[in-house]
Amino acid sequence: MTVLTRYFALLIMTTLLSACIFFNNNSSKLYKRAIKKAPYDAGIVPGVPWVESGWDTAMKGRVIWAVHLYLRGLVKNLIFSGGAVYTPYYEGKIMCLYAQQLGVPAEHCFAEIKAEHSVENVYFGKKIADSLGFTSVALLTDPFQAALLKRLLKKYKPHIARIPFIVDTLPLINKSNPIISGVSARNPNFTVSLAERETKWQRLQGTRGKKVKKWLRKDRRLRRSAKSK
Repeated sequence: MTVLTRYFALLIMTTLLSACIFFNNNSSKLYKRAIKKAPYDAGIVPGVPWVESGWDTAMKGRVIWAVHLYLRGLVKNLIFSGGAVYTPYYEGKIMCLYAQQLGVPAEHCFAEIKAEHSVENVYFGKKIADSLGFTSVALLTDPFQAALLKRLLKKYKPHIARIPFIVDTLPLINKSNPIISGVSARNPNFTVSLAERETKWQRLQGTRGKKVKKWLRKDRRLRRSAKSK
């Protein structure tokens, strides 16, 4: 290994370590700030694609963190959001099944199955919260996604709080690995994944919330129209 190669390897490791420390510290601050206003009526948990071999690290982290907050009484209900985007399984339903295995009663676990992007997880998750009369809502996810969705959450009033999981705390919470059957969460009409239905540019636009911005503007117009009547 040349000196230059060692230098770049060290630079990458330092950058990754710095990022981990930053996100971990930021998550701790957000957690302390959020629990001052707890309990929340509901927590929205964005989905992750699932395959029959089981959940991956991302899904496990989000579900376990959400269940931990529920069992501590910091959130009263969980809304898992995600359609059958990349695999035939509704992400919201799959995550609900895991949450129930970990101790969340079915009556406090809701599945949203329309969202295809993280911004849509928030939009459709909030729609469900509103329909159920939940007024105080928090986003429960990983630190990176919580940072990406910061601006969107501020568009809601009252604002949706962010409670990302704390990386070095997560392994201590729950080491269980429940086994579920995805039969009840399978979309019988699934044909192809989002990657085949949309171009990279279309998916980028979805991730940036192009459709959600239109929906939010339409929602505001409808509210103003309703108030004027």
